[in-house]
Amino acid sequence: MIKNIIFDFGGVIFTDDDIGVLFDNEELNQRFQTDQKTLENAWTKYWREVGENRMTIIEFYNSLQYEIIGKVDEDFSRELLKIYKKKTHTLEPYNLLPFLKKKYNLYAITNIFKEGYEFKKNKYRLNDLFKLIIAFCEVKISKANPEIFQILLNLTNIIPEESLFIDDREKNTIQAEKMGFKILLYDNIKNLKEKLNNFNIKYD
Repeated sequence: MIKNIIFDFGGVIFTDDDIGVLFDNEELNQRFQTDQKTLENAWTKYWREVGENRMTIIEFYNSLQYEIIGKVDEDFSRELLKIYKKKTHTLEPYNLLPFLKKKYNLYAITNIFKEGYEFKKNKYRLNDLFKLIIAFCEVKISKANPEIFQILLNLTNIIPEESLFIDDREKNTIQAEKMGFKILLYDNIKNLKEKLNNFNIKYD
């Protein structure tokens, strides 16, 4: 029987952290005048340093600019942070959380940067919804490293076989399954509800 549900944030509960910045940003595309692959590679090159607090998000956006166009406009970096906050929003599974909380222990494991975590935690009152959040920016370990799952187990003493891990990336669910968790690969809200029903999890 499932007693605990562990959620990923980006792509499940919220939009991903690159929303409005790496994609769907006409001003950024005009400023960089580069192809999507180059932009993605530059993003990947520096993102871990942000998550591990070795670089602020403004420094990250500065590095992104320098990597692609060889110069930095810090005002534009600050504008990118504003775009991120403006375009960040909850996804449909977020609306299930208050109902799930009544019957299950809710936890989260998320690869998120410090500024984004503080913004979402305050705006969406995450501490009222989750018993514990394991964030990359705090523990310096990211999914799918098994150590981040072990941190959750050490801090909560939950039993993996009584716990469901929900993520939108298969490599993360594969690792969780290896550690004994029940898993659910998220793709859309309809399938999520069907899969929750399969686990006999009530959400209303």
